[in-house]
Amino acid sequence: EGAAIDLDLMTASETPVEIKKAGKGVELTDEAVLSGVGDPLNEANLQLALSIAAKVDNDLLAAAKTGTQKAGIAFGGTVADLVTGLDMFADDEAIALIVNPADASALRIDAHENFLSGSEIGANNFINGVYGEVLGVQIIRSNKVEVGEAILIKEGALGLALKRDVQIEADRDIVKKTTVITADEHYAAYLYNDTKVVQYGSGE
Repeated sequence: EGAAIDLDLMTASETPVEIKKAGKGVELTDEAVLSGVGDPLNEANLQLALSIAAKVDNDLLAAAKTGTQKAGIAFGGTVADLVTGLDMFADDEAIALIVNPADASALRIDAHENFLSGSEIGANNFINGVYGEVLGVQIIRSNKVEVGEAILIKEGALGLALKRDVQIEADRDIVKKTTVITADEHYAAYLYNDTKVVQYGSGE
């Protein structure tokens, strides 16, 4: 009672990030639109949006790979390998493992009854495309990482600064009788918290 509360100095740091513009476009002739099955114009819009999203996803994965925490081993698809990486974290926040499909299958076999399928996890997913869960870690299969490579990543590890979300525009060329459709997005994908990423790799 009556004692002064100790005060700590609050500090902040900053990291510059590069804003990118990802863009893609297609040109459809009237003949292609009229003779195509379905709705080629709407399908083009969808495919362009998916293409931009894939580019952003690639950049987020590249940002995760800049993390400095290393597991010190290649990921061999065992629960023991998973524990090696988990031991580098100090708390129990939501965690995902991005891993090659072959290593994900090996982990499922090694975990036996301790493997929960994606359907069993249900609404507890914090990331899309969950294959399953082992030791509370949500497993994400990706061909964007090689066999033996893997990334443990916590919620809040990555940042995505959107200067402008996906914008899709269309215009007519009345001379050639074509429709030009383009999509672009302005963003920066970056590693927000280095302590929330652990990498496995055969080169460790």
